[in-house]
Amino acid sequence: MKRVNYLLITLFIIFAGCANDSKRLISGIQHKEIAIERFDKDFREYLDEKSVSDKQQLTLKYPVLLSAFGKVIVNNPETTKPGFFQSLDKYFSDTTLLKIYDDAVKKFDNVEKIENELSLANEHLWSIYPGKQLPRLSMHVSGFKQNVIVTDSVISLSIDKYLGSDYPIYKDFFYDYQRAQMKPEFVVRDYLKAYIISNLLPESKTQDLVSAMIREGKCLYAISQLLPDTDPESLIGYNGKQLKWCKNNERAVWRGTIERKFLYNTEYLIISKYMDDAPYTSLISPLSPGKIGAWMGLQIVESFVAKNPKVRIPEIMQMDEHKLLELSKYVP
Repeated sequence: MKRVNYLLITLFIIFAGCANDSKRLISGIQHKEIAIERFDKDFREYLDEKSVSDKQQLTLKYPVLLSAFGKVIVNNPETTKPGFFQSLDKYFSDTTLLKIYDDAVKKFDNVEKIENELSLANEHLWSIYPGKQLPRLSMHVSGFKQNVIVTDSVISLSIDKYLGSDYPIYKDFFYDYQRAQMKPEFVVRDYLKAYIISNLLPESKTQDLVSAMIREGKCLYAISQLLPDTDPESLIGYNGKQLKWCKNNERAVWRGTIERKFLYNTEYLIISKYMDDAPYTSLISPLSPGKIGAWMGLQIVESFVAKNPKVRIPEIMQMDEHKLLELSKYVP
């Protein structure tokens, strides 16, 4: 019996102040050079010593993130009140968790490749949204709790969720389909997805299945434009066999969704069957991959872009999903 339900991205949003970042000149315009803040390493050092000076340094260096971290881990954001650090100490005293923590820090000891990819994505973000740049980025270890922490000034990923699908301890907590995306190669995607969802993508006006599909499709398409060397479909996390099934059965899936009157259905259960991670999409076929609604949403958005090449990404992100479907003339 598995003990944890894995949510790929759960956004914990807190409003807080901005901070200064290092920048570089690219094509005559200042762009931020991405340097990931290593809250994970600093907090691990604190766990070894638990000194007063370490507490002060964490509080001063990470005032916003430390508060959000406390809220996520022990439901306590009050960093300056008695008991804050003691409750974190108790949580991280578990020997298995400390091993996971050390494995995560070791796995991500050098994040230069990730920083380079994010820096390039930041350049594309600036060109698409002049003046916009990624916020401060950080890493933390949650013990398989919060995958992403988002505030208005920092985004932090829980790196213990990206140790590789074959990481031994995962097998005690997660199913095979959940472990499939718990790999280092999805770190950049998830930073960008967190930023897009919290900054660029408004909530859908209508809470029905097709809106959920297209909203997810918008997000995947936007990520692909920030990572132009990446195949958009690979961002869903499907393997080759799953992608082949989707392409071979695209028409049947779409027609079946319409015929069963699911497209404009607002029931949470129906929407979640199409949109949530799962071993397969139970309303479609046991041979189908999970989260097929995301793949369908991407096809609709790409159909819209092909038929409306002059419409820019900011307009696509703001467009009503029903209107986008109409203008996409999507017919698989």
